[in-house]
Amino acid sequence: MQSEIKALMQVGMGLIKTITSFGKSRRRCRTVSKLQVLLVDSRSTQRLTWLILTKDRPLQFDALLRSLKESLGCAAPCEVLYRATSDRSLKAYYEVFTRHADLVPRPRRETKFNRDVIEMVSATRGDRVAFLVDDLVFVSPVDLGLVLAVDPCVATYSFRLGLRIVRCQTHDVPSGRPPFVKPKGLPEQWLAWPWSMGKGDWWVRNSLDGNVLSRDLLLAGLHSNRNFQGPQTLEEMLCGCRFGTELGVCNMEPQAINIAINRVSSERKIYPHGTVSADDLLHAWESGLQVDLPTLRAMRPDSCHVVCDLPLEPRR
Repeated sequence: MQSEIKALMQVGMGLIKTITSFGKSRRRCRTVSKLQVLLVDSRSTQRLTWLILTKDRPLQFDALLRSLKESLGCAAPCEVLYRATSDRSLKAYYEVFTRHADLVPRPRRETKFNRDVIEMVSATRGDRVAFLVDDLVFVSPVDLGLVLAVDPCVATYSFRLGLRIVRCQTHDVPSGRPPFVKPKGLPEQWLAWPWSMGKGDWWVRNSLDGNVLSRDLLLAGLHSNRNFQGPQTLEEMLCGCRFGTELGVCNMEPQAINIAINRVSSERKIYPHGTVSADDLLHAWESGLQVDLPTLRAMRPDSCHVVCDLPLEPRR
């Protein structure tokens, strides 16, 4: 861990030289002035706020919480904004909250989405926020200390991207890979690239699927345009207002994937997804089942989103 932190401390000057020369050659990347390295104990979770958005998906929400805890190797308290449109769904959410009381100390039921989000982000005490949505699952270990060593005003860390991501499932098009930069001292297992040079998911710097965002930059974006009514329009707004960093950073292997097995959103965008109903998945939870995480971890998709059958197993 110490050697990796020391390596990160060398990244700053390498990024200046690499991004500057890259920008001169392509005229599309401005110079990054510095990379401030924050030495944070790997057990510390207070600098980062996880903000989970969930609606009528208690089964998948439970899977996200279990996978997050297993990947981090510790309990990282999360802020949760949830919406249940039936008494059965509400009861199931209460069961998940009880099961994960160490992760969800203060769940908040949605009243007005945009106001709720702004108030929750404003109330955070750390300097960075990572949104998570309920169909996301962590599939590999996360060294949070290393992630927190990067200044979120300079580089945005993505949990869902990695070398094998070459297709954008949400638009059903190839994305390829962006031109990677190789700043001196970048950890061997990391990739770095200019967001402006990416395509598909490699372009979405302000994704709600686990990108680590600067709290201050995020608040500026939220206050610039409050005309969002759900996760899709929130992400669309955050990408459209063009706040954020120039540089993306991720692990060589993706650490999280979206399991797009059903649709619960009432927003206008419809992405490819499975046809399992929310009611069927709720019935599975009521029957004592849970998502089989080891089966999902064995998958090696070439996109951030996967349409597949959801593997289930008895709850333990």
